[in-house]
Amino acid sequence: MIITDDMFAIDERLREIDADYFIIYDTKYHRYEIHNSSQKGNTLALVVPYSRLDKRVIDLAIRTRRENMSSILAKMEQDNQRLQDNQNQELMRRLIFDARYSLTEV
Repeated sequence: MIITDDMFAIDERLREIDADYFIIYDTKYHRYEIHNSSQKGNTLALVVPYSRLDKRVIDLAIRTRRENMSSILAKMEQDNQRLQDNQNQELMRRLIFDARYSLTEV
């Protein structure tokens, strides 16, 4: 079902970002989706992770635009590196603890 009118005029505000955006409510999956009619093939651009349409949808659409792809990928790389560093630190902490514990048992 295409959404053309909502309480916060999210559909209009999305079209201000990109005139080819439109919103669909997918009744099968019970979710909102942002589509872009200029995309070839599948028009799905973004699945809305919220149960209602509000300013968060606008913010999400802006953040995830193709023009922001390089910064999105850089942020993902930074986040992945931080997670990896945390895992490595935890592993080292456990190894040191196990080594000290095994030495005290001897």
